[in-house]
Amino acid sequence: MIIEILSKATEEKDKGIKYQYYEQEGVKYYLIVDIKKKGIEIYELVKGKYQLQPFQKSFEFDLNEKCMISPELGNIWEED
Repeated sequence: MIIEILSKATEEKDKGIKYQYYEQEGVKYYLIVDIKKKGIEIYELVKGKYQLQPFQKSFEFDLNEKCMISPELGNIWEED
């Protein structure tokens, strides 16, 4: 799993070169976090190609047969 935080300086590279590289290398999950838009794009590798997954407040990442995580993504943008 790789998580990228977008900035003006890296956005094009994160959504282009890195996206293609991680897909080619078989990275199962690639998350792109856009702080300005308060959004997260979740890409899951399915049959060798990334598929954009619908955003869910609680997303289950199956990293391998012995490791699964379920972060509360909906809480990221909440303010006190």
